Amino acid sequence: MVHGKYEKKPVHYAGHEYELNNKFGEEWWYLSGTGVNEDLQGANALQLAHIFKKKIRLFYNPTSGVLFDFVKSMSGLITYKSTAPKRLALALLMRYNDNRDSKTVLIGHSYGSIVIVNAVKYLIKKGYIDCLRNIEIYTFGCPCIEISSTIDPVTFHRVPFYEHYVHIGDFVARVGAYRLLNGHHWVVGKVFTADKQGHLLGEHYLPSFVHGEFQWEGGDHHSRLLSYLPKDISREQLLLDLSLPSPSSPLPFEITGLPSELIDPTAATTTTTTTTITTICSTPIMPSTTDISTTAGVAAV
Repeated sequence: MVHGKYEKKPVHYAGHEYELNNKFGEEWWYLSGTGVNEDLQGANALQLAHIFKKKIRLFYNPTSGVLFDFVKSMSGLITYKSTAPKRLALALLMRYNDNRDSKTVLIGHSYGSIVIVNAVKYLIKKGYIDCLRNIEIYTFGCPCIEISSTIDPVTFHRVPFYEHYVHIGDFVARVGAYRLLNGHHWVVGKVFTADKQGHLLGEHYLPSFVHGEFQWEGGDHHSRLLSYLPKDISREQLLLDLSLPSPSSPLPFEITGLPSELIDPTAATTTTTTTTITTICSTPIMPSTTDISTTAGVAAV
């Protein structure tokens, strides 16, 4: 149980029209990658919403530019003690306290994968193992060389669940998750690879994923994430849906208000920008007696 003060913070979603598809209280969360600003994160989240037909919750990671973000990711400056992983850990704890039996799907791209893995490490260090039981983590272009997990003392299964997706021609992933395949580090979760180039999520990874180009090098293994694609919609149609919010062309939607509120959550309390991206106020619990209080209540970012 997390105790502390209540304080309103905005929670941002993409694909609000797919809310009814999030069954049994499940939530899908997206953490953006290196050098991604608020507009591009919103576009990528919409792409995820369109292909999975799910409402996606956005967690924005402020960028310092591609070069500095990459150096920060590779140099180990992001650890489980850093602010961003603690923010996410707090949000996962609050989510668990609100609905202990529902599933949470975390999708992390690049730098976002590092934040997720270290948030898991933080929860393990603090003993919140039961919080990880219903969490599924899917990474794209993950630079991590160590993946945090543990054994659930109740089910004796390893938690949380992981899958990793890697382009062989992606340098960032080659120095990270792809190295796990070559025995450099112990891997948690299956690593699926595609003989493709490119590191961007929307432009490179998601088209390869929808095409079904990722294969598990260990043999014939079913991708759980792939099974979440709608069964009644053709891959061709999903690719068309994926191209709707292309960041490389004029966007067919507006995400005005999203950047300032993500950077400064006090800038607004409730703002509806379009039917696709909605700002909703939540009341997260701010812990005051544990180390996680250093997150300063930005878990809803």
